[in-house]
Amino acid sequence: MIRDDATSHGPSVTNTARVTWTSLPGTHSSSLSPYTPLGVERTGSTSDAGGSANTYNTSGSATVAVNTSAVTKSLTGTSATHTAGSQVTIGETTDFTLAVTVPDGDLGTVTVTDVLPGWPCLRTGIGHAGSGSFAGTWTGSPALFAAQMSGNNVNFVFEDMSVSSGPGTSDNTFGVTITARVADVPGNQAGTTLSNIGRVTVAGTQFNSPPVDLTVVVPALSVTKSFTPMRPPQTTLSPSGSPSPTRAPRPPTTPWSPTWSTVRCSGMSPRIRWPDGPPQRSPRGTTCS
Repeated sequence: MIRDDATSHGPSVTNTARVTWTSLPGTHSSSLSPYTPLGVERTGSTSDAGGSANTYNTSGSATVAVNTSAVTKSLTGTSATHTAGSQVTIGETTDFTLAVTVPDGDLGTVTVTDVLPGWPCLRTGIGHAGSGSFAGTWTGSPALFAAQMSGNNVNFVFEDMSVSSGPGTSDNTFGVTITARVADVPGNQAGTTLSNIGRVTVAGTQFNSPPVDLTVVVPALSVTKSFTPMRPPQTTLSPSGSPSPTRAPRPPTTPWSPTWSTVRCSGMSPRIRWPDGPPQRSPRGTTCS
């Protein structure tokens, strides 16, 4: 029978059985032969008469897995659109899910650790994972200290966890989600591999997930430039071709498109028309067509 606190013995319990027998019925401590002092009963103990010849014993053992805890870690999403797969860049946020499986019983303190070297954690959440609901309880809310928010490992501490589930492990599993940002630190150069794992500690025994490896890439830079030209001031030309001093320039009201057409030429002073203004004398050097 496995007690509820069997996990205190480690991840497994080994049971060993040993059997001994004798070569003769009853007890015979003296030699039965007048020719040799070794004519004694054979037993399974070398401390009996016969010494090393007493090999009538054997043993067998069986191991029962008690603390069958496990954790898997997966990358479930990233924030940047220009990175693909397991590529990340400085300032990008990443979402991880830790699926934690624990055995039945009174487990005491269970600690789930997200090992994030150089990854300041931004926000965290706790949910359920697996095909069914988690058949376990704990006291209070998992402790998450502010000191863990600056690139250290993130530890969730579940006090007084107790699990009483049905057959299988579908209701022995719960999930922890982590959102972290790639830190702007000298070690996170392009091409650097960020290897991180999930860990669960039950009854003093640690269980680690396979690593999740991410590769740092160069951030994608984009520049957007816009240009809204304004049309030139509109003036009234006098018969001599000079601007009239009696009319101030009209402020533009709509964007101006820099296209024009030649409307007529008069001697060496061609005149052009802007798209929505009156004819004007062209700048010096303008040709007619």
